[in-house]
Amino acid sequence: MFMNKYQGGFIEGLIMAFGLAAILILFILPKAPMGPSGSIVSLTGNGVGSNFTIPTSNTNNSDKIISKNSALANTVSINTGNASYSVQPIDEYIELRNNSGKSLNISGWSLSNSKGDTTYTAGNQIMHFSSDQSIIPQAVRVLSPYGANYSQNVVLKPNESAVITTGSVGITSPIKIVSFKENACTGYIENLPNYNFTPALQMNCVYPRNEPGVRNLDTQCQDYINSMQSCHTPLYNTVDTTGHTADRQGNTCNGCVDGNNSLSGSCIAFIKEHFSYQGCLANHQNDANFEGRTWRIFLNKQWELWAKNYETISLFDSNEKLVNYVSY
Repeated sequence: MFMNKYQGGFIEGLIMAFGLAAILILFILPKAPMGPSGSIVSLTGNGVGSNFTIPTSNTNNSDKIISKNSALANTVSINTGNASYSVQPIDEYIELRNNSGKSLNISGWSLSNSKGDTTYTAGNQIMHFSSDQSIIPQAVRVLSPYGANYSQNVVLKPNESAVITTGSVGITSPIKIVSFKENACTGYIENLPNYNFTPALQMNCVYPRNEPGVRNLDTQCQDYINSMQSCHTPLYNTVDTTGHTADRQGNTCNGCVDGNNSLSGSCIAFIKEHFSYQGCLANHQNDANFEGRTWRIFLNKQWELWAKNYETISLFDSNEKLVNYVSY
């Protein structure tokens, strides 16, 4: 009877020893991360044996299930814009839209790509990178033509949008561009030489023929203004190849408007006063329909933010809770 108990205790102890050994092996040995198909790829000289699972960057992020844990989940939608094919920071953009019934302050919210979710291989090295995260900054409600810009929080009203551009507009003259909200005058900036926005700014300027005061001008001036394009800043005293100011026939002209030298002095003064970004602001900033419905936000990055494919764009609120995401 004594021997049976002894033998039973010995066997029980042996089983426990084997169990502990198995547990130690399970937790001490490195775990092989699984690729998209769970296949084992041969890799030698990496110190973990001849077979090792290689994660790949070609993981379809649209299959991911992510918990939107923000109290504002789904209130803002994400449009991928040209993120999947633009490589220049100044052109690359996405768009956020407020789909809720209330205004949302998105300054301090953040955007993140999925670089941190991907494992990359280089030779026999396995590498991980952190995701790129960008904070949505403040912006100016009305872009100053003189550089006197005072930022405020970006508040999206219901159905308003924010175009988020990865880079920045480096042009500082005649108007320095910072994050701003479109309005009935910003089309003048879009039409200035070298100012190319992606996507283009809305052309909502008052038509020249509808500008208050036009009907008080002489007939020839009215005819000329009626022929002008919307959001166009005329060129004065056009310079010819010799350095002289010239009219459309090449004759020297010190009072030309887009090459036209037949306008009266009072007409030219009116055109200069009204048909430019500065003039538009002075005459229309208090109009009921002055304010646009799109903010233009620049993250001022020097590099591409969104990948060509296998990307997830995530939007987090100011508490770092997930509001929404989109994958492609």
